[in-house]
Amino acid sequence: MKRMSFLRRIASAWRREGHWLTIILASLFVVSGVGSVSGNMPGTFQPILMAQTATTIAALDCTGGTITASGVNRIHTFTAGATLTCTGSGTASYLVVAGGAGGGGANAAGGGGAGGVLVGSTALAAGSYAVTIGAGGAGNTNGLGTNGGNSQLGSVATATGGGGGCGGSGNFAGVAGGSGGGGCQSTGTGGAGVAGQGNAGGGSSFASAGGGGGGGGAGAVGGSAPSANNGGAGGAGISSSISGAATSYGGGGGSWGGTTIGAGGSGGGGAGGVSGTANTGGGGGSYTGTSVGAGGSGIVIVSYPSIRNPVSLGSTSNVASATTIALTAGANIVAADLVVVSVGHLTASGTTVTGVSDGTNTYVKATSGTQSTTQEAELWYCVSCAAVASPTITATFSGSVASRVIGAARVAGGITALDVAPAGVGSSSTSPTVSTGTLASSFEIVFGFLHINGNPTVTEDAGFTQLFNENASATTNHLAYQVVTATTSVPYSPTENTSNPNVIMVSSFR
Repeated sequence: MKRMSFLRRIASAWRREGHWLTIILASLFVVSGVGSVSGNMPGTFQPILMAQTATTIAALDCTGGTITASGVNRIHTFTAGATLTCTGSGTASYLVVAGGAGGGGANAAGGGGAGGVLVGSTALAAGSYAVTIGAGGAGNTNGLGTNGGNSQLGSVATATGGGGGCGGSGNFAGVAGGSGGGGCQSTGTGGAGVAGQGNAGGGSSFASAGGGGGGGGAGAVGGSAPSANNGGAGGAGISSSISGAATSYGGGGGSWGGTTIGAGGSGGGGAGGVSGTANTGGGGGSYTGTSVGAGGSGIVIVSYPSIRNPVSLGSTSNVASATTIALTAGANIVAADLVVVSVGHLTASGTTVTGVSDGTNTYVKATSGTQSTTQEAELWYCVSCAAVASPTITATFSGSVASRVIGAARVAGGITALDVAPAGVGSSSTSPTVSTGTLASSFEIVFGFLHINGNPTVTEDAGFTQLFNENASATTNHLAYQVVTATTSVPYSPTENTSNPNVIMVSSFR
């Protein structure tokens, strides 16, 4: 009875303070040394103690395809088969467009159907994603057009190639596909489209006079032959801005009816006799007696937010006098990155940095400052950099200098310009201050740089996070950053525990 009363009190406490009681009980059982014998005795309570390790998931960061940036997004565009390789994880948007079909041949044939178009978003984890680009189908001067090839983004999405346009002079239907091909004269029907990817091709209700249907498009069915001897227009495609600019994809191919030629659908569809536009999945136009259109090839585009906290590429120093200092970075520079390089040194002759190089990219000086004639510091940068694996970043001076310090940081794509870059001299102050002035946009990465004579303790002011603090005996580089989401002036005002000569500057990128 006493044991039951004790258990009831435990249960009541569990309901009131369960999570704290879990910790207390776990601690008691560890201290009391529950052994393997008692732990396996029938009827005894054996706690399961699980060690939990805090895990930080890195932001999504990928390579592959042609990499560009638009606003805060990094964009990977594939026009040929390749691999998207990712680290970290995050949500990405995608556009997968299959190859368009070729137009049909003979009298009053149908236009080729557009390649299927898939638009969506998905969670991407670290790993490799095979990318396949569907080829456009060939046109036919006397028969069915060839279907387009499928396009694929790993297991995320597969778009179906467009259906070939009808060919021949009998009661022929267009071929099914991502969007269906147009039907022939003699009441030919259009091929079916795949739900969620495209639409059916247009048909014809003219038994003896020319007039084929247009190929289906991603946004609309193909046009039926409007009258005898007149071809139907290709179905319209759909517009996407995933590339950073509004672009239409998946237009159906037009048909030739003997007298007039049906127009190609918006999104790369070819008019009668004209091929679909490459990398739009547009369908090819039907045979006109002199030419027939092939389908346009497909495309895959992946986009995800890439603006996030800067990552240090490392820092190094050297007390000896020389005309250069080099930093072998601890991480790669990825295409479309912003890279910021901080350089400081002691000088008695006004020596400056004449250039910064990683062997591939061009670096531009953002700002510089000098403390009397004893020390000098500069910030250099590269926006939308080209990719460099394991870069060595070298600063070159106009003369030999001592106590040289260099550091670098990268920010994933989306930063396209330097906004403001004031510099100031902090004299011998424990609280030097410099401000950006009013920022131009609502999203900025602000780097604060403090170069100090000596090795004092430095404390960041509110909002700034230290990236590195590199010491070279008589001089120190201290680089920090913050992300700003308002058009406001941003002061950089760290504090030192001693009054040493210093140079302070701040640069904001957007």
